[in-house]
Amino acid sequence: DHRDLHSFPTRRSSDLVVIGSLLPAASPVMVAIGRLHINDKVQHFCAYLALSSLPVIGFRDRRRGIVAGLSMFILGILLEAGQHFSPGRSVELGDALANGAGVSCGALLGLPIRTLFAILRVIVPVNYRCRTAWRRLGGRAALSPRPFLRLA
Repeated sequence: DHRDLHSFPTRRSSDLVVIGSLLPAASPVMVAIGRLHINDKVQHFCAYLALSSLPVIGFRDRRRGIVAGLSMFILGILLEAGQHFSPGRSVELGDALANGAGVSCGALLGLPIRTLFAILRVIVPVNYRCRTAWRRLGGRAALSPRPFLRLA
């Protein structure tokens, strides 16, 4: 959905992961990443944690966000297989397992963050609507006590 909050960051993040996964091992980008001295499995875990949490947090429809987040595991499997064709790269089961762990944790972590963002989106608009309605009514309180909270 083009109106989803995090669809743009999700696309850009997945683009970076695709490019990074398929670059040859001798490329300047991969050499620079190698100089960071961060374990390869930790890099995979963190990348897929971010990739799977963004749609869970940002998609308007919670179910579509969860499906999109979990589908990042398939992306990880396909990219890991694609490394077979990239010079100096190899397919590793440990990388696929790190991708899966990152996807699972990202989807699980995204759900409470999504709820928090939904609550924060409600607090500010409700307060603004209350003040505006109060002014329009000339100070008479005739507001609905129910907040406009949707977590679906």
